[in-house]
Amino acid sequence: MTDEVLYQYPSDNVSGDYATIGVNTGTEDPDYPAAYLADGRPGRPAKLTTTSGSWVLAFGAAQRIDLVALGAHNLTAVTLEGNATNAWGGPTFSQALTIAPATADGHSVNAWLDLTTKTGYSVGGFQFWRLVVSGAVACAVGELWLGSTVRQTDRGYALGFSIEETQPTIQHLTEFLIPLVYALGSRQRRLALTFRCRAVGALALREWYRSMQGPGRTGLFVPDASVNDAWWVRQANDYTEAVPYGEARDVSMTLVEHATGVPL
Repeated sequence: MTDEVLYQYPSDNVSGDYATIGVNTGTEDPDYPAAYLADGRPGRPAKLTTTSGSWVLAFGAAQRIDLVALGAHNLTAVTLEGNATNAWGGPTFSQALTIAPATADGHSVNAWLDLTTKTGYSVGGFQFWRLVVSGAVACAVGELWLGSTVRQTDRGYALGFSIEETQPTIQHLTEFLIPLVYALGSRQRRLALTFRCRAVGALALREWYRSMQGPGRTGLFVPDASVNDAWWVRQANDYTEAVPYGEARDVSMTLVEHATGVPL
């Protein structure tokens, strides 16, 4: 595990509020339109009726993108492209994301990537960004996060972190005391963590909490930058900061993953 921990304000995500989204290649599923790709609801996907295709996000001007994350999906290959014009014969920026196999319960792993170290990256950004996808079945993406900056904690965890996972079921006990259990197929994870940081690092984490308005808005969190798994999260508890000595600060948080329903 690395000490590098990444996080995003809700406002860092420019994919939904600033871009016009449309299907570029492939065929759109009319019941799951392109707007669902970045509507702040990871459980409501944008879909194609084809096993490959792409969506284009058109901004009013060049838009800087430093980090990309992919929510729930059913894909096997994903590439993010950036270009000054809406023409894709040879885009200036093109970077594939690593797509891990689905977990044992069928849920996808949320791929993410820091773009700032990749060939073709531009601080000025591009006016047009394209998400190119393919899969074994008709493509579906629950949410696309395009972050305009990369935020990192100034120190790592005090004592690591703990993860809880819930797999909800409906259970019924018969008159013969035989349990009948129906798995709903959904999943939710929780992170309990404490950062040991300096005063300036604690202030940054407090501002992150404030940007999310406590549990009111969804942010992005990468618990371990060496692991290809980004979490859409809400704050579950009040912000807590302890001062054990001098400039040291212990900031405790509980983060709840934004549930996405059954696997796509």
